[in-house]
Amino acid sequence: MNKLLLFFALIFAGIPASAFALDGYLGSDGYFSVRGLEPNKSYAVDLGGMPLIRAGTSNSCGILRIATSGNVKQSDRIEIKDEASGQTYGFENSSNVPVKEISCTAGQVKPEREIWKDSKGTIWISGLTPSRAQTIRLLTSNATRKIKANSCGFISVKLGNPQPTAIILGNDAFPLSGATQGAGIACRKGILYVSYPPQQIINAIAASTWLTQNSIQFSSATQVASISGGSTSWSPPPSNPNPPPSPGNACTVGVDCDPPPPP
Repeated sequence: MNKLLLFFALIFAGIPASAFALDGYLGSDGYFSVRGLEPNKSYAVDLGGMPLIRAGTSNSCGILRIATSGNVKQSDRIEIKDEASGQTYGFENSSNVPVKEISCTAGQVKPEREIWKDSKGTIWISGLTPSRAQTIRLLTSNATRKIKANSCGFISVKLGNPQPTAIILGNDAFPLSGATQGAGIACRKGILYVSYPPQQIINAIAASTWLTQNSIQFSSATQVASISGGSTSWSPPPSNPNPPPSPGNACTVGVDCDPPPPP
């Protein structure tokens, strides 16, 4: 009997952890863990539902460099928020984006809001507030972290606030919507500890399926570009939710007219 147990122990010892199905655990401490990985190996973890965000600054002509060649793929969706004006602009990277070189004389603002690429593939947008902060959101890419698996073969991701809607590891996605929290798992000197009674395991689904079903679209406040024939047109800006009243019309302060001036 002991020889038989030793035989099976040797078989399982020879199988790497990554050969088994991955298990997800949502801990009440705000960490999400994935078990079944190769110990001491680093993994790239995508935070599903959290677009990649970068900060930029427009130049004195009101032109912003959005991304360099290779960072943005075909059909990627991008949003740019002009922090000074509060306006958000979006476009889809397509073959319709015209190619031309940037032209900017310091201090001469380019008021036309256009999207184009230069000969090196760098994407630009004009018509922004000059020399002011701009926020760039790549809607079709998730924020990524690189985490090393511990000696027990699992990684733990601090979710934060707001938290992602899924943890994506390679071809596997672990949806967090409706997931049950538990005590989680722990590793002490290479020994795996699982809470008892065991918490609910979160099973993975195909990452491609999850990404297709949960793609991030432009927000309702985004003015979306239509690029055709080398020119750029934009959808109308969102209407003011509290427009000023017409002369002579009554209104309710804080609802459909401007608030009263301070005393």
